[in-house]
Formats: sequence, structure tokens, C-alpha cells
Amino acid sequence: MKITDRLSVMIFTCCVILLSVFIPMTSMVTNNDFYTERLADTELYPERGEYSEVYNIGGGSNKCAKLSQEQFDIIIEHITSYLSYMTEDFSLTLDNVLLNGKITNDVSIFGEDAVTHMADVRPLFRQCDILEKVCIVLAVLCLTYMIIRREHIQKTIFSSALAPVLLLVGAATLFVVITAILHQFSDRADYFGTLWEYMHMIFFPFSPDKVNGSLFNDALTSILSLDFFLGVVTELVLYLVIITSLWLIVAFFISKKAKQKTLQN
Repeated sequence: MKITDRLSVMIFTCCVILLSVFIPMTSMVTNNDFYTERLADTELYPERGEYSEVYNIGGGSNKCAKLSQEQFDIIIEHITSYLSYMTEDFSLTLDNVLLNGKITNDVSIFGEDAVTHMADVRPLFRQCDILEKVCIVLAVLCLTYMIIRREHIQKTIFSSALAPVLLLVGAATLFVVITAILHQFSDRADYFGTLWEYMHMIFFPFSPDKVNGSLFNDALTSILSLDFFLGVVTELVLYLVIITSLWLIVAFFISKKAKQKTLQN
């Protein structure tokens, strides 16, 4: 068996893992209905004719607004348009906002920290979109090679596919454990804050200012709250587990069938 045989399976598996996250994620962040459903799950999205409270309007700790369903729809459309590069400025103002008990016009919904942070984050989604296309090309090439070399690959396809999965599980577990240990020596009261900070260190390894700017209080973090992100992460993990498991099951039976055929011969 050539080293390229094993590498082709491992690269294909890595592509399956990445695509199982990138494809749904890039679809989620630009889908208005996705935000509406997730916000409804967190009980923040109001029924028609009702209002939901959003704190830290414009980054102000003393500013609370009661927003209608129509105003939430405008905010959601603005977020998806910005992440889709359909608009260049994340700043957003709304009229007829019930702010601190008074109807107010020309209200800035997002503060400067939120605007800056979204400007830092938006390119990441474009990079994910590019990486998604690269993974598709690599997956097709590797699959083609695997089909051509199937007689040589079948017996070890499962072990070759399992290796990157175990590496991913190990790396994820190590990251969570290290973060938990470091949290014990940090000044943060909540573990999520520490986890959030170290995740941004991975995304922005050479930009400590962007890491420091990822933790702030704003209408954006009130709307896209911890519960919102936990729902997103849970959904992405489900996609990852289901799709990767299906591939491993296929690889297992291919390998098993090839070994049985060898024994019969």
C-alpha cells in the first residue's frame, strides 16, 4: 500500500469533517429564517404586536429598548446583509424605538465595540467560504483517486479514516481541558468568557487587540446571546457527528467486506 493511498483517505476525511461544519455554517450566518428560529428558541424574538427587551442599546449599560417583531426583522436583515457583504457599514439606526420608556427616533442600535468586532469577524466567514470551496475540490480529487486505487485502499480505509477523527476529538478535548485549567487562574467569573477569549486567540493569533475587543456589552451581545451561540454550536456539532459517523460507517463496512473477501480467497 502506497503512502498516497492512506493520505488520500485521511485528506478526504478531513474534508468531510470541515465541510460538515462549513456548509451549514455559511448557510446559517446569511439566512434570516435561521436567526428568527434561534431567537425564538431563546424566547427573545417577540410575537407580532408584542415587544422584547434588549439591553445595552448602542453599547450603553443604562439603555434598554423594547423592540417589536418588525424591528427585530430589520436588525436580522441588517446582520445577514453585512455578513453577506451587501452593506459595508454595520452601524444601524432605528426610529420609533421605545427606549427607556420613551419613543425615540434615530437610535443607534449597535455601539462602537460591536461595529469594530463585526468588522474583524466578517472576513473570517469569507475565508471559510473560500476554504469550503478548496475542501470540495480536494474531496473530489481524493475520492477519484480512492476509486481508482480501491483495490489497494479497501482493507485499511477504516483505520485511515478513523485517524483524523481521533486526532480532532483529542485536540478538542485538550483545548477544553487546557481552557478549564487556565480559567482557574484567570480573573473571569464565568468559564464561557475564558473559552470565548481563547477561541478568539485561535481566530486572531497575531491580533491581541481583536481578542480583547471580542468581549463587550452591547445590543449585539444581548441579541446574539450565549444561549443563541450554544444553540448554533449544538446544531453544528450534530451535523459534524452525523456526517462524520456516516462516513466512518461506510468506511468500516468497505474495510470489513474487503477483509472477508480476502479470507474467502
